[in-house]
Amino acid sequence: MPTYDYVCEDCGKAFGVHITMARYTEGYKAKCPDCGSGKTIRTFTPVNVLTSRASRGVPFGGCGPAAGPGCCGS
Repeated sequence: MPTYDYVCEDCGKAFGVHITMARYTEGYKAKCPDCGSGKTIRTFTPVNVLTSRASRGVPFGGCGPAAGPGCCGS
């Protein structure tokens, strides 16, 4: 079940909500767990993705000779 991250506009509390994607797409409205306000904004947090370096033979970051044309502004 995914976690959706929010910030309360009234008190500034950052919090996460664990709900199904179906419930979110149905129009779920998050409420602040601290002050109960419904004035919340969904935020996006970075996601860590684990990959195998051996699977491609390129360094993390994707830049360098093995990365190919168009990388890093080239």
